[in-house]
Amino acid sequence: MFYFGWARSNRQAEVMGLGNVSLFGYSTQDYVLMSISTLFIPLLVISALAIGWLALHRRVAFMLTLPSARPNLRTAGRAALGLGLLASFAAVIIATLDPERAPLVLPLVLAGGAGLAAYGGWLARAADDSHRPLPPPPPWQRALHVVLLGSVITLALFWEVSKYADVVGLGYARRIEQRVSRLPHATAFSENPLGIVAPGVEEGRVDVSPEADTSTLRYRTTGMRFLVRSGGRVFLVHDGWTLADGTVIVVPDSEETRWQFSH
Repeated sequence: MFYFGWARSNRQAEVMGLGNVSLFGYSTQDYVLMSISTLFIPLLVISALAIGWLALHRRVAFMLTLPSARPNLRTAGRAALGLGLLASFAAVIIATLDPERAPLVLPLVLAGGAGLAAYGGWLARAADDSHRPLPPPPPWQRALHVVLLGSVITLALFWEVSKYADVVGLGYARRIEQRVSRLPHATAFSENPLGIVAPGVEEGRVDVSPEADTSTLRYRTTGMRFLVRSGGRVFLVHDGWTLADGTVIVVPDSEETRWQFSH
């Protein structure tokens, strides 16, 4: 969740022209919270696939007890083994030659192919009664097999999360562009001019009485929309902001500047 929140926010910051997400100064809790709303679909899909696989595995385990079904299961296992290996190798080759081709598909093909090959190999061995079974491998080999297979699937899923986070981050940036007019109006009052140069942002003096204290806020800056407050800074955009030529305004969050927000 932390990695997904960071990857999504980093991509959003890049698209908005902020370089990387470090400028926002988000905390670990911020990244985790930002990942929740967009992880629902991947988690639901993974859970549904896991439930389906468990149901299929129970059916396969039952059919292994039937001698008449074992030849077909052995053939299916060998086919799954070959198909899984072919899919995994194809995903690796395509990703090496053209990393930007089907970025959301290749990691899933690699992870699914590795899992399918492992399950197909197990099924082929479990259903093979044509010869005397081989002695079980030593524990260290079984442990190494599990670690390597788990590493391939886990890294492929992290690869998928990274690519999916890029898509989500781009979507969030485009949604800000489409909904700039719905963001809260932000008006800044300060003792000294803020010196903000952005389209539509206007700064002027506020009339105060001569008897007012020297700390009276004398300048008002308008034409901004509130984006987020984080890391001791206030991030704003201007009216009509776009991804192509918009400016993100960053103002220190201090007592020297007071804010007024409105619809």
